[in-house]
Amino acid sequence: MPERTIEIRQLWMTMPEEEVIVQMMMFFNDMGWIDESTQDAYDSLCDKISEPEPCDYMWEKRID
Repeated sequence: MPERTIEIRQLWMTMPEEEVIVQMMMFFNDMGWIDESTQDAYDSLCDKISEPEPCDYMWEKRID
């Protein structure tokens, strides 16, 4: 079996930023995704956004 390299990017976001992504996902789910060639990646991303695990979150207290 040939070897593959998969690039993984970790993004840190606030809850309001995550809510924006959820709203964007809901819009595209209603209107339809824009690129058939990336449909599988879109579906995978939607699963990660809509079904997060508790370990996906980290809480940090900051003093401003």
